[in-house]
Amino acid sequence: MAEETTLPPENLAAAAALKKQLAGNLGDAEIIIASKARTQKEHPIGEATLKESLDIAIAHPSVAQTPAALANAVKTVLAKLPVLKDKVQFESVAEHALNMRKKLEGMIAQGADIPKNYLEWGGFKPDVAEETGWSSLKQYALNIDKDNGGIRVNIALPLTREEQPNSKALIEAAEANIKERLPAIKALLAERLAKYKNVKDDAGKAALKAEVEKLDFQISRSEYVKHDNMSIPARLSVIIMSPEQAKEVQDPPKFYGKPEEEKKKIGATNPLDALPMEQLGKALGRSFLHAGDKANELFPKIAGRDDMKAAIIKSLVRLKKAKPDLAKEVDSFLADDTFKDTDNWLKPKSQHVEAKGRPEVSTDKDGRLHITMDMPAGQSFEAIKALAAMDTPAEQPTMAKVEETALGAITPAMQVKALSAAIDQVLGNYQGGGQSR
Repeated sequence: MAEETTLPPENLAAAAALKKQLAGNLGDAEIIIASKARTQKEHPIGEATLKESLDIAIAHPSVAQTPAALANAVKTVLAKLPVLKDKVQFESVAEHALNMRKKLEGMIAQGADIPKNYLEWGGFKPDVAEETGWSSLKQYALNIDKDNGGIRVNIALPLTREEQPNSKALIEAAEANIKERLPAIKALLAERLAKYKNVKDDAGKAALKAEVEKLDFQISRSEYVKHDNMSIPARLSVIIMSPEQAKEVQDPPKFYGKPEEEKKKIGATNPLDALPMEQLGKALGRSFLHAGDKANELFPKIAGRDDMKAAIIKSLVRLKKAKPDLAKEVDSFLADDTFKDTDNWLKPKSQHVEAKGRPEVSTDKDGRLHITMDMPAGQSFEAIKALAAMDTPAEQPTMAKVEETALGAITPAMQVKALSAAIDQVLGNYQGGGQSR
């Protein structure tokens, strides 16, 4: 038997309190609550950040019989803790997407002047919100790149599982929408170009408008494709070129083989080429997403997270001012992870944006059920103390109890490596959360 280790009393009290909360569901179970820390890199060349996890391990016959019901019972108790409610997302991705949709629907009913078809945005659709990888919802609808041969814009069309078989018709409709709006898109591009170049006289604006109107927009499309465990979204590709660029790139090897200075001169014939990427992104984003009478028909189908937040924020701020009692609800909605850019791969650590952790459910080799939650560094011990202070529920569901098998509830405090090592000693081959990734 492993040597006993003395650990903070809050840890013992937290496990005891959780056992009381779950008494009707579990009877007398063995509960171990562990807090561990690790360093993690979002990207091989990125900066490492300190991550912390709270792991609850439960040994009980129901782990093998009804693990999902047991996990849900534990999550229901944990969701009552304010310290966890603010740091952990207890809803599934699908549930959260639907609840966000319902919240916005309610605010529209309260008077927010937001088009109702915005409720069809991918972030409010369960199976679109659940997508990961290449097919996942992006931060911005437009992916933009440029070189001396032109400006390239890629626009993904996230689809629900029901829509995927019909991707050909849906991407064709998106293409038709943009082609119909091209005059309005070019007009708004000319306006933004004049603003960023600080052109204020009418003659200068007219000259820029004439240049933009001459630009060639070559649009192509591709359907949704599923390859084993990877899917490629339906998407539109747009290449924006000046007449000179369009002529030169007809023979790509010849064009890209030209001397650099010659290529730069050809690139400069495109009036948009002079804009820095940030300004170019804003100009193209506003034009493709919002120019023309039918822009709102396409917008919720392609909008990224930032795009949607930017489109609704002014209306929700006006609603908050008109109805102060809704202020907390509006602020919480706009601050939700749904709109956050949590892709920290190439960001410096100072710019990392953290989403709420989600409970991960697993079973270790010894048959224990684990519910593991990532949390900001230093917060897991706060959660342990809050759990220890929970009152025993006045009424508990009745359920047959199993014979008590005493096992001390043990928890390492914070992220101290020595205590983590002590936990490993006590639990042997403990397989809980907090292992290095």
